[in-house]
Amino acid sequence: MKNSFIALFLLLPALSHAQVKVTLYYSKAWQLTKKDSAWYVRTAAYDTNNYYFDGPVEDRYARGYLSGELQMKGNYVAGIKEGEFSFYHENGHLESVGKFESNARSGLWKYFYRNNKPRAQLEYTPVFGDEPNILFLNDSTGKQILHNGTGNWFEIVPLISGGQLTIHGQYKDNQKTGKWTLREPKSKTVIVENFNKGRFLNGYVKVGNQGTDIFEPQEYSHPVPDKLKYTEEFHAAKGADFNTYPQLKFMLRNEEPVVNYIWDEGDPVFTKPEVSATPPGGLTRCMLLSIR
Repeated sequence: MKNSFIALFLLLPALSHAQVKVTLYYSKAWQLTKKDSAWYVRTAAYDTNNYYFDGPVEDRYARGYLSGELQMKGNYVAGIKEGEFSFYHENGHLESVGKFESNARSGLWKYFYRNNKPRAQLEYTPVFGDEPNILFLNDSTGKQILHNGTGNWFEIVPLISGGQLTIHGQYKDNQKTGKWTLREPKSKTVIVENFNKGRFLNGYVKVGNQGTDIFEPQEYSHPVPDKLKYTEEFHAAKGADFNTYPQLKFMLRNEEPVVNYIWDEGDPVFTKPEVSATPPGGLTRCMLLSIR
């Protein structure tokens, strides 16, 4: 009986609930920062044993007249996006809503313009690399420019670097066809690809005055917001430290992990999570790295 009691006592720490509610403050570029520097604030359920989000998450604006308004809400299960996620424009109108399944978008996703008019409806299957079924795409006036997978595609993707990607091309029967162009004016990047019935033919990338041929299609259409990668990897801005976020046993600072850092004698050693940091420059930089 005594041995059984000792065994149970030893098990209690392992059985204890590690989930706590945390408040995290983010810069405009979605890096962890101090409260007085925050553009966004997150309240989330966080697992302090495994260092990941585990439960409901809400991101809200933290400045000016937008303070307190929702920017995103969703749910994580053991660090994986699961269930419905909603994203909001700065004016409070819904920007997009749909479900994640094991970190991949699944089923019907609805997208809206800032004026609350429907922008697009896409149907995803949770298989990496699969093109979604495009039910329709409208311009900002409500005019339909793509229907049942056929028509013109035009998309503007904001980047946390402050720039944006402009994507233009055509679909026929849900397959890319003809010339597709991506432009990122801030870095003077242009990517041009040519397709036939969804099959990549050729293409090139041009940065400034330098051009390079590419021999495989680049993954830039319908991207998941890049803020999610930064928040899930706990990137930290200058000034954010472990004293501000004692529950986070690691943070990535300036794209480099904080490894084996000891504040004072006796304090725990901080190491990076088993995830890859986003290359400097964001999504465009990712694509250029894959080309080389």
